[in-house]
Amino acid sequence: MTRHWAQVRFWVGVWLWLCIAIGASALIGMHWLTSWDFHHGLWSPSYLLTRGMNPYGMGAPRQAVPSVWLPMIIGLWFPLGWFDSDEAANLWLLVNTMCVWGVVWLSWRATRASLAIFTILLIGIFLFPPLLSHLMLGQLSVMITLLYVLSAYLVKRGLFLPSGVLVAVALTKPQLSIMALPGILIGLYRFGKLKAVLGFAGAALAAILWLTIPLWLVDPTWPSDMFTIMQQTPTWLQPTLFRMLQVQLAGWGLVWWFVWASMLFGLNVVAWLRLDPSVAMNTSLALTVLASPYLWSWDFVLLIPSIVHIFGVTKWHMARALIALGYVAAWGLTVAIRWTTDNSDERFWWLPFFLLAILVVGYAVQFFHSPVDSR
Repeated sequence: MTRHWAQVRFWVGVWLWLCIAIGASALIGMHWLTSWDFHHGLWSPSYLLTRGMNPYGMGAPRQAVPSVWLPMIIGLWFPLGWFDSDEAANLWLLVNTMCVWGVVWLSWRATRASLAIFTILLIGIFLFPPLLSHLMLGQLSVMITLLYVLSAYLVKRGLFLPSGVLVAVALTKPQLSIMALPGILIGLYRFGKLKAVLGFAGAALAAILWLTIPLWLVDPTWPSDMFTIMQQTPTWLQPTLFRMLQVQLAGWGLVWWFVWASMLFGLNVVAWLRLDPSVAMNTSLALTVLASPYLWSWDFVLLIPSIVHIFGVTKWHMARALIALGYVAAWGLTVAIRWTTDNSDERFWWLPFFLLAILVVGYAVQFFHSPVDSR
C-alpha cells in the first residue's frame, strides 16, 4: 500500500510539473501583467544595468519611483533586464509562484501530514489576501521567506556556508531579517560553535560582494546614488504596531513599541536555543511581522510557514476546524475592508495578530487533547 501511494505521488508530481511547464511557456509570452513594485524595484534597475547605466539612476522607461531594493537581488536577477517589461513581470510571477510552492511544501513536509492536507494548505495559502497583493505587485518577500526556510534546513544539516549564501540574498530587505538573522547566528553557534558562525559570515559577505560585481563594473558610484534614494523615500503610514502606537501615543508609542519588540526578541532567542531550527525559523518569521518597524501588508507572507506548520501538526479535527474557521474569518474581514474602505494599507495592521492568535489557540486545543501529536 505504501509503495502504491508512493507511485501515485510520483506521477501526480510529474503531471503537476508538466502542467507548470506548459503554463509557464504560455504565460511568459503574454503582455498583461506589469507589476508596479517589480517594475521599479527590479526590472528598471536590471534594464539600466544590462545597458551599461547606473541601476539606481532615473533613466529606465516609465521610471517614476527609483528602486529601494538592495543590490543583491539586482545582481542575482539582472538578466531580466534583457526581457520586455511585461514578459519579465510574467516570468517573475512564475518565480514567485514556485517560491510559494516551495515554502508550503517544505513547511508541510516537516509535519508529515497527508497529501490531502498539503492540497488544502496550498489552495488556502494561494487565497491568502497578503499573498495575492504580493503576487500582483511583484514583490519578493515570499522569496525571502523561502530563502530563510531553506537556510534553517541547511543549518540543521551542518551546511553553514550555503546557508550564508542564501541569507546574503535574503538581506535584500533587511527589515525582514530582524529576528531571522540573529536567530540563525544563535543556531549556528548552537550546532557548530564559533567556527560555524565565522564560516557563515564569510560566505554571506563573499556572496554579497559577488552579487554586486555587475554593479561595480558598470558604475562604481552606485552606492552613493542608492543611499540618496533611500534618504529621499517618503514616510508612509504602514500596517505595523511601530507606526500605530506612534499615531495613537506619539513619543510614548515608540517606548511601548521598544518594550514590545524587546520581549519578542527574547522569545526569539529562546526559540533558537530550544527548538528545532526549522520550527525556530517559523517562529522568527512570525515574530518579525509583529515587531518590524517597516512592513507592508504583503510582507505578512512571512506567516505562511507558521500557518502551514501548525495546521499540519494539529491532528485533531476540532483543532483544525478552529484554525480553518479563524482563517476564513480573517479572509472575510480583509476582503470586507478592501471593498468598503479606501483600502489604505495601515487598515490591516490587525491581521497578523488575529491569525497568530488563532494559530496559538488551535495549537493549544490540540496539545491539551493529545500532547504527543503536537510536538
